[in-house]
Amino acid sequence: MKSIRPFWLGLVLATVTCVGGCATPSAFAINSKKEISWVTVGADGKLVYRQDERGNRVPDFTAVGYEGHDVEPPSVEVREMLEPSRGETNAKTKIKKYPDDTQRIQDAVDRVCKLPMNADGFRGAVLLRRGVYRIEGTVSIWASGVVLRGEGDGEGGTRLIATGQSQRTLIEAGGQGGARMNPRTETQIVDTYVPVGAMNVHVDKQAATMFSVGDEVNVRRPCTEEWVHFLGMDKIKQVPGQQEVRQWGSGTAELNFRRVITSIDGGAISLDAPITCALEERFGGGVIGTYEFPGRIEHIGIENLSADSEYRSQTDEEHAWTCVRLEACRDAWVRDVTTRHFGMGTVLVDRGASRVTIERCKCLDPISQIEGSRRYSFYVLGQQTLVRECRSRRGRHDFVTGGRVCGPNVFVDCVAEQAYSDEGPHERWAVGTLYDNISVTGNSLNVINRGGSGSGQGWAGAWQVLWTCRADEIVVDQAPGSLNWCFGARSRHMSGDGVWEAAGRMVKPRSLYEQQAKERRRDK
Repeated sequence: MKSIRPFWLGLVLATVTCVGGCATPSAFAINSKKEISWVTVGADGKLVYRQDERGNRVPDFTAVGYEGHDVEPPSVEVREMLEPSRGETNAKTKIKKYPDDTQRIQDAVDRVCKLPMNADGFRGAVLLRRGVYRIEGTVSIWASGVVLRGEGDGEGGTRLIATGQSQRTLIEAGGQGGARMNPRTETQIVDTYVPVGAMNVHVDKQAATMFSVGDEVNVRRPCTEEWVHFLGMDKIKQVPGQQEVRQWGSGTAELNFRRVITSIDGGAISLDAPITCALEERFGGGVIGTYEFPGRIEHIGIENLSADSEYRSQTDEEHAWTCVRLEACRDAWVRDVTTRHFGMGTVLVDRGASRVTIERCKCLDPISQIEGSRRYSFYVLGQQTLVRECRSRRGRHDFVTGGRVCGPNVFVDCVAEQAYSDEGPHERWAVGTLYDNISVTGNSLNVINRGGSGSGQGWAGAWQVLWTCRADEIVVDQAPGSLNWCFGARSRHMSGDGVWEAAGRMVKPRSLYEQQAKERRRDK
């Protein structure tokens, strides 16, 4: 069923009392086809998942965040402590001038980066005592086991001010380079079809002897011309006023799932996180092989501080752009960080980052022009990322993934206020994202074919799950050969040919992610 926004929908909506911004008639129109629920709560209180005829199911999303599951990042011992600069007052003008604190903070970080690591994998924390610090450059955390900590992100806490007139990242955390495949171990997956939600793949038994439990492996899903044609992404129409469309081609939407082997039984290889895009023999199947990532660092954190960017006008773009960028790292966190006036956003999780927790952070009142490539408040390009209890105001794409992003990734209990554009997967086939209790005011939450937008973004996401989300409008479509699910949506306008359940009504449990995490802890 395609769009459910015919002319009569507005008439029906006008005659029905809407509680909490929800229009139940649209829910009935979406959910007119009775089906067995994809997720239910069994008699024992545990979730029960329905599978389709090929074995696809709503995935388990718990293999996200710090350490790859629901683990609270630790409190790390302070090894360096800084006080804010006092500044000097000009005797004639009586104006107080403050120094640039970039190098002073960097020197403290460097000293901790050079300390020996303890048994828990940490070197120590740099504590910035409460007060104001001015940073004209970029502070870099470049070694494993280092935390940058303030004394609170509220009034009277630790406040960083990004000074100067250059677009830059304020805090970079990560190593160097990328993953290097071991060609000797790359082998074809022999399954005709690996469904979404699967935790194992099969290879030839002899090939399986090349792998060991604990190996870090890459599962590659190729992007073939046949698959691109099947999706219609080789015939994307030009959007008037947009830049020239780049049609998808071979390799343009290849996926690389980074996993750890948990067990091997003959030719069956079990993984620590589910596959979140079906591997199909007719479209090239999949390849598994070990990899190395020598430049990656681990166990790093940024916490308990606020950051403001200086600016000259409401559309100024020559100032600090991103507060925190994570790259070439694993098992990292950003928590209790509030930012104001950055042009792009609070946290960018780059492609080389995985198992990241971002929680209780705020991205408020960005300063930039209101157009493309700006105001991406919490932007995920990596995998196994958990964004929890975060808030944005006046962003464009606040809780968003980029192209070719491999799940699982989770946004849960997040709020976007006065959004200037939509939330959801943004471009070129992101897979396996859970939007759980996301609230959007001022705009929409969409899983759609974006067509020629942004030079040919096309199908933005597949195998996406929306769970009890609110927005001014919610649109959930699905590409050929894939599914997108929407449970308990609440909006005045809902449309799309995705899988809809209980639209306009409450569903149980309140949070899919929290219930899955609870069951994982209980089953340990």
